[in-house]
Amino acid sequence: MTIPDESQDNVGGKNPTNSAPEITSRLYKGCHCENSVSSLLADDPSLAPKDAWHKLIYDHELMNSRHSDELNTQPYSVGDDEGLRQARECGNWGSNEPSGLFTRLYHDALCTLEDNPERGVVSPRLMGSSGIVPLTIISVVPDIVRHMSNLIVRAQKEVFLATNFWQNGTASRYITDAMRELSRRAQARGTRVVMKIIYDRGNPRQVFDPHYVVSESEYTGDAVNLPPKNDIPNIDLEVMNYHQPVLGTFHAKYMIVDRKIAIVQSNNIQDNDNLEMMVQVEGPIVDSLYDMAMISWHKKLDPPLPCLHSPATNTRAETSFDANYSNVFSSSGSIKGHSVVVDPSKMPPRKSYGAEARQTSSHNPESEPRTLEQIESLPEHTTEDPHYDASLVDEVLRVQSVTSAKPGESAMQAVSRHLNHTLNAGYLGDAPECEPEDEMTPYIPHAVHEPFPIAMVNRFPYGQPNHRSITTPQNAAWLSALRNAQRNVFISDTDSQCLTPDPSYWRNASHAGRPQRQDRVPAIHNTIRRRAPAPPLALVCRTWIDALRRNQNTGIYGAVDREDGIWRDEQGKGVEGATGVDAGHFSWVTGLVGAVRRLQGTGGF
Repeated sequence: MTIPDESQDNVGGKNPTNSAPEITSRLYKGCHCENSVSSLLADDPSLAPKDAWHKLIYDHELMNSRHSDELNTQPYSVGDDEGLRQARECGNWGSNEPSGLFTRLYHDALCTLEDNPERGVVSPRLMGSSGIVPLTIISVVPDIVRHMSNLIVRAQKEVFLATNFWQNGTASRYITDAMRELSRRAQARGTRVVMKIIYDRGNPRQVFDPHYVVSESEYTGDAVNLPPKNDIPNIDLEVMNYHQPVLGTFHAKYMIVDRKIAIVQSNNIQDNDNLEMMVQVEGPIVDSLYDMAMISWHKKLDPPLPCLHSPATNTRAETSFDANYSNVFSSSGSIKGHSVVVDPSKMPPRKSYGAEARQTSSHNPESEPRTLEQIESLPEHTTEDPHYDASLVDEVLRVQSVTSAKPGESAMQAVSRHLNHTLNAGYLGDAPECEPEDEMTPYIPHAVHEPFPIAMVNRFPYGQPNHRSITTPQNAAWLSALRNAQRNVFISDTDSQCLTPDPSYWRNASHAGRPQRQDRVPAIHNTIRRRAPAPPLALVCRTWIDALRRNQNTGIYGAVDREDGIWRDEQGKGVEGATGVDAGHFSWVTGLVGAVRRLQGTGGF
């Protein structure tokens, strides 16, 4: 292990020679510090996370004495092999080394911490890690909260749930019903479970206390409607409302169960019509999410979390890839009883985008018809009729059984039925029929794989109404991905204003699309509240790209104009409400209205 020479320190990209920033000795040592916020809390449970964070940064001299929040527009790029080597050595990647592209992104994100490690919202030693991804969900909100409810009822010791906005409704009832079921199960086995919930619901109190612990009388009110303590006697529940005034939204959406399983998602706990995305991770990366959760909580945990002494790195053998996991796949790599191949090693070759995406090679043996194993039709897990599953495999098979066409029903009718959940009952799609091997798969199980490198790139809530918070790991990673991509970038987002770099970065090398759900051909603006996909994506693996091809039609029908960023139909008519890359002189008015709607819970966020 080589530590960079102290004499070559470069502070936050402000190098007078205007060269690319380096990983300084201070930052390098910080990434190799043996402590983290979560480990300090384990050593001393009386500490508040904010005190552990301060102790880590200042007692271990991770903070640069020349810390500044000055605007920094210096591009973070790797100039030589030495920079790449140092970046690789700053992560705990396990048995698989990160690729060159990944390392460049990680280097650029890491360099933003030089001025201020707090930008990372995670202890530096945990920013680069590894893990597995057993499951991805690309579907409507009920499918994601169904999975959350199953994870909650299977919890043994603790649950940490973070969301931007919590709104009483069908989505929240999946969670609250699961809490009641978890308490019942814990009572039956004679145990207690600690549960923390943190959300962002703007409140005047946050002017004086951005992190305030919510009283039972407040969180059981009609707006949130969490269970009162006497409804969940075996759960020790603590609820926090966090917002950094004025504009510092707590935008994170994740859940950690027993410090073994974590999910990261795009949706709030809120009823909407969006197509959302969720990824489940396990392994050492869970410790990174756990550390972030502690930092976000900020205040002393009362009661402490039971798993503070049980890092995910110590439970590598206890993952979803158990002996039962293979039962979700057929011999052809499809979900058992269905035609859709989800194992990337057995997927037929095809184009990722455009009309050709639905066409496979006629010479591929996997495209031949095959006999499907008959799978029992299973009832849907709903708030009115709950059916909790004992394993991830059971969940996947249940959801796919419900999503597939019933006798006398076409594939697109089945998709419309599934998408018309809480909202838009009876709304019919107009997309052409698809082949059985292209049917929607809300739950995408991933083939068994070894842990691979994963980086934790965050963006902290920043409340001041200015542009001095652009130097963050998340921003740096996105911009680095666009700069360093070699072949293509697929971007799907409900708001093209999220594409902040100069269009020259991405116009000729990317595939930008107006989101289209699988049963829709014309694009619809998000304000119409119909079929509005929300997962913001940049670089994805083949399984994700294939799932996006099946579960939404953006890649086929949603391409926007490469010059103005507006989707148009065959007659050249643009989608209602679209502004493209030039929103005009009064775009701030639109932005202000959107911000108000989001605070009211009616806008996409």
